[in-house]
Amino acid sequence: MDRLEEQLNSKIKEEVSRQVAVVVQQQHLDAQVEAQQLKERVKQLEERLESTLTSSTSQTNTVKENVQPQRRQQAVSGTSGQLESVVRKLAEPAMQKQDQADKEARKKKELNAILRNFESPEGDSPEDLKVAVDALLSQKMETAVICVSAKRLQTKKDAALGNVLVQFEKKTDKHTVFKARAKLGGTSIGMDDDLTRLQQERKNAAWADFRAFRSQGIRTQWRAEKLFVLEGENFVEHKNDILQFQGRGANILICGDMNARTAEQDDYIRLSELPPCLDVPDEADDLPDYVQPRHNCDKIWDPSQTWGPELLDLCKDTSLLILNGRTPGDDTGKHTFVSKSCHGRSAIDYFVASAHCMSATVFLQVNEDADDYCTDHHSVVLHMLCEALSESQSSASPASTAARVRYDAQNASAYQQHLTHELSMHYVPLLWQDADVDALSTALAECAKTAVCETTPQACERRGAPARKSEPWYDQSCKDAYQHNKHVSQCPQSTAEQKKVAQTRYDSVTSRAKQIWMQRRNDELVEKSNKDSRHFWKVYKTRKRDSCPVSLPEQKEAFQTLYGAQPAEPPQRPAASGVSATSSSDDECMFASITAEELHVCIKKLKRGKSPGIDGVSADMIIDGGDLLHDCLLQLFNRMLATSFPECLSVGMITAVFKSGEKSDMSNYRGITVGPVFAKLFAMIIERRLASWAEEHGVKARGQAGFRKNYRTTDNIFILRSLIEKQKQARQKGGSGKLYCCFVDFKKAFDTVPRALLWQVLEDLGVQGRVLDIIKSMYAHDSAAVRTSEGLSEIFRCLMGVKQGCPLSPTLFGLYVDGLEKHLLETAGIEAPELCGILVPLLLYADDLILMSTSPEGLQQQLDALASFCEQRQLTVNLSKTKVVIFEARKSDCKEFVFNGTTVERHDEYRYLGFVFHATKNMAYGVEYLVAAAKKAVHAMRRRCISLHLSDPATICKLFDILVLPILSYSCEVWAVNPKVGAKAELVHRQFLKQLLGVRKSTTNQIVLAEFGRFPLQIHFWQQILRYHNRVRALPNNRLDKLALIDGFWDSNPPHRVEALSGNWRSDVRRFTDTHGQQIVYGDLDISIIVEREKARWVEDFLFDTDHSSLQLYRTVYKADHSDYQYSQYLSTVRCALSPLVTLRLFIRPVTLNLPPGSELVELVLSSHKHTKFNRASNDV
Repeated sequence: MDRLEEQLNSKIKEEVSRQVAVVVQQQHLDAQVEAQQLKERVKQLEERLESTLTSSTSQTNTVKENVQPQRRQQAVSGTSGQLESVVRKLAEPAMQKQDQADKEARKKKELNAILRNFESPEGDSPEDLKVAVDALLSQKMETAVICVSAKRLQTKKDAALGNVLVQFEKKTDKHTVFKARAKLGGTSIGMDDDLTRLQQERKNAAWADFRAFRSQGIRTQWRAEKLFVLEGENFVEHKNDILQFQGRGANILICGDMNARTAEQDDYIRLSELPPCLDVPDEADDLPDYVQPRHNCDKIWDPSQTWGPELLDLCKDTSLLILNGRTPGDDTGKHTFVSKSCHGRSAIDYFVASAHCMSATVFLQVNEDADDYCTDHHSVVLHMLCEALSESQSSASPASTAARVRYDAQNASAYQQHLTHELSMHYVPLLWQDADVDALSTALAECAKTAVCETTPQACERRGAPARKSEPWYDQSCKDAYQHNKHVSQCPQSTAEQKKVAQTRYDSVTSRAKQIWMQRRNDELVEKSNKDSRHFWKVYKTRKRDSCPVSLPEQKEAFQTLYGAQPAEPPQRPAASGVSATSSSDDECMFASITAEELHVCIKKLKRGKSPGIDGVSADMIIDGGDLLHDCLLQLFNRMLATSFPECLSVGMITAVFKSGEKSDMSNYRGITVGPVFAKLFAMIIERRLASWAEEHGVKARGQAGFRKNYRTTDNIFILRSLIEKQKQARQKGGSGKLYCCFVDFKKAFDTVPRALLWQVLEDLGVQGRVLDIIKSMYAHDSAAVRTSEGLSEIFRCLMGVKQGCPLSPTLFGLYVDGLEKHLLETAGIEAPELCGILVPLLLYADDLILMSTSPEGLQQQLDALASFCEQRQLTVNLSKTKVVIFEARKSDCKEFVFNGTTVERHDEYRYLGFVFHATKNMAYGVEYLVAAAKKAVHAMRRRCISLHLSDPATICKLFDILVLPILSYSCEVWAVNPKVGAKAELVHRQFLKQLLGVRKSTTNQIVLAEFGRFPLQIHFWQQILRYHNRVRALPNNRLDKLALIDGFWDSNPPHRVEALSGNWRSDVRRFTDTHGQQIVYGDLDISIIVEREKARWVEDFLFDTDHSSLQLYRTVYKADHSDYQYSQYLSTVRCALSPLVTLRLFIRPVTLNLPPGSELVELVLSSHKHTKFNRASNDV
């Protein structure tokens, strides 16, 4: 019998092999047909096998009784399993092909949203309204999302539609924010993340549209979230709800009748427009790189109207964008409301979405069909790509582009030991052999990388599909509960009650595990923020950036055209450099060798965590390299200074960074170059020498403040304010009272400097010797390669402009353009303003230029002089961004200004160095922009804290001081001398604290500040103002900011002192210091004493205020004296019921705490409320 079975098996295997060969030969057939044929053949084989076994059994009757039936069954089943596995293996390519086709089909589907307003026609019953709504929803079931908007319910007749919406709300996903007893408004939020199961849910009619689905177990960013916004005030109230959703990574879609007229006012603000000195985190500005301008047929704008400004503030704070007027199909922003009674038109029905949804929007249409539905509102239809925002569409990780190694600073000691050994074995012998600088620099980099690889484990290249990541809180207990729930749910004998108990247990276990993990995460972040701030910020600032959609060859061609273009031949002698040659052969800094002190000073300026260059060496390796590495660097740099710059250190990696406009156009990108860290350190040493020499010999322009030691952006803002005030006050003495300014923007100024012309300018200024030779050598082999997610391009030569990313470039460019100041002063009729008798024709901050004159004729003369200077220096002015602003008391007509035959546009405002100046308004106008930026930064900070599960109020307040306060206090030294202006910034501070406590806006401000032990921001502003006063007062008398300070207080013919002009900066500061018994005339101010007096005065006002009864009661219980005015520790120690406890402490209203008697929180409440009655039985307070 065994022999017979072997024969049968061999025959079956032969048959299977033959069938497989046939299948392989027919691979060109359709995959689905092929799989079906295979299944039929398997069935035939099984039948033949059964018949063969039957016939064999009849021939061997003598052994039939000895053969067990189960063995025959095993033979059949085993053979069948083999065949099925073979079939599955052969059909796998066809199945993959079908899955790919299905995936592409889903990508082409659109997510459509329809906005419809309903009114209650006269005579219609509630049932009729419900039927009408259901009819509309059933007609539009082919769409993915249907948002129904209704007016506020005021009559019983409207209640039917309200019931529809309430039922609609109850059937949505659990991520719902809705108050059941609230009055229904006209705005809703809804999302759907998958359309594949939409047809299966037709029985549920409208409710299916807002269900949350999963696609193969992976949740995309579309979630079923819904939010009803009522009136203007509720825009503010629901910011926290939107914050919670955004903290989870969700995208928001708001639509409805918002009754807000916004005209064409800006609905977003960019934090990237703030100066780089503020160091705003990338995650704070989550707008797309380019936002389409918004148009609106409704031009009426009334700031006093509540809902319009509230909607715009909501968008600015939360990075939401209005889709009307900037989406294809509604480019003009059509009217959505047409009044039948007064024939008025307006646009008040909006779609508002997260900024990341802009890439998914396809079409928006306003249908003029109000009459068809007995309403004044037109329907608005939005089409969106359903999978455009899925996580699978995220940009690919960058390919391996350079020899980069992973370095861990915790292994610094071991790294130094291994590096010392490597240098002794492989680098020092090269020094003895007098190797060239290229060999030395290459060997030094290899020694550093080898030492790192020996001390720090390197990441291995991941092969195959990435492993799926579960939630970090999903521990073993959750897995066990899941398996138990799965077993119970799949068991046929399980009852409905048992399944419900198992599901409830699973939900409870996962909820508890998540809560424990979130608390542990919070504690870890708090500890890191106090002990390891570097690691904390590494976690906090994590963000994925989108890659450039332009292909690598196209990027390389664009940058090669820009940097590799052959410059025009320079003239024999350029325009006057502004300063005659001042250097001589005796200038030691031009010829001396590099000292160890110079090297150590520049090493201290290196920053950790920066990207390495193409050689893979990072700044951390140099900082932790030890004395031997520093000695080797010193010898290498001196050899470079004596010979030439290594060619291997001349290659930089360019990354395209989007600016604005069309993303497919490379002219809308700027290149950010990262060079080798050895080259950067060497350039820092040369820049330090060159800048010191330029300052010592007075080569720099007086009006240039960019990239100079002890200069700030605030200095130019202060000078401009002083000149504006001086001109306005001159009107009282018969002057014009106007300051004519032209804010000039150069087009790619750094990238288009002709190098041959730059060398001539440096020679004319007196730069010579080793310094000039090594600078030319640094540019002799200047090359670059473009880095993208596709990899690294070929290296190409760079022949134009100063080197991107090089510390020496700003100084070189400054010396190149500083000659403009002398060129203007030599021009007749410019009529420049004066400070203490010194003409100030311009202000420069790198390439940010302001031309200033007291007459229109003088400004035109300056523009003509600028045109001739640009022609000589081969610079190009970007006229689209160059504007004229006339600062005056009232706007008046003026002649046009022309630059090279083209009219320069006149504007009423201009953002200069991050602060907005207005032609006729005071500094408070610019503060409004800072306040808007700060509010957005607060929202982004809290959103990031939610995503990190960081809930400690003390740590969040620290983040506010680090991330938001610098924005609020930017240039406060100039504008905060008026406390009324600073009050706008203080409002942001108080709103943040109230939101953190979860209390109402009407809560007493003094109580909120006392809970955190914080003081008003005006005290901080005064501290900054007084520090700035002392700093400017100590500057040399030739500095423009020092002249502006003196000119505001002293007469033009000293030493006759006159009273400070009323309303200017100096008079406001003097008025404040006089109240503290200090005179600004006689020396530096004692800032610490003044600040402590201000704080003590605030605490005294808090302790003795009698106008607020709640404040008196609060002081009696908690803050009885000065020592109690500090941070309330319970905010960080209470683990639960924080919001009710805050409500209780602040005496907002009686609360009920559902806590077990004897718990720690109960004892805390009892100890906190010594004069409050507490019922232990019910925990009522």
